[in-house]
Amino acid sequence: MARIAIQAVKLGKWFGEEPTRTQAVKDASFEANFGEMLYVVGPSGSGKTTMLSMVSGILRPSAGIVRVEDTDIWRLSVDQLADFRPRKIGFVFQDYHLFPRLTTAENVAIPLILQNREWTHALEEARPDLEIVGHAASASCAWSLGSFCGPGLRRRPEFRSRAGAACDALRCRSGPDRNSVGTGHLAAIR
Repeated sequence: MARIAIQAVKLGKWFGEEPTRTQAVKDASFEANFGEMLYVVGPSGSGKTTMLSMVSGILRPSAGIVRVEDTDIWRLSVDQLADFRPRKIGFVFQDYHLFPRLTTAENVAIPLILQNREWTHALEEARPDLEIVGHAASASCAWSLGSFCGPGLRRRPEFRSRAGAACDALRCRSGPDRNSVGTGHLAAIR
């Protein structure tokens, strides 16, 4: 039997007050089981990033419930949510958000460091992850040398560093795909 990794129930988000209130997301509901990947597709401004931000614990919904492994994340205290997020949820932003003075392996190791792993152990764990995505050779690449690493190479380590190394329940990515169509990717992993 499939286990539910994440459940969103009647999620809503609005900004501002009447009469100028803007509804960004209205009554969004879905479930994702471990091992599934969902795609959220829509035009720019349709609420994809807002919804993924609510589901990942970054943006508090105006209405609705988000459960990650049966935990209603918006009922957690600020401190509990801050502890829960890096262990269960990863979010890849539309921009690279890499640390320019760190190598690829060091950027990938950052979520492990935030979980109080020793620096050398975190780097050891990061290197096989770079092999998985085909970038073992870039482990010592310094991001301040941007042209050496290039934008295409930046996306993969950032995905792993922000979404994979630290969490074990949910990965989210939001941004345009190669055809500039807005997409959101939601993967329930374990």
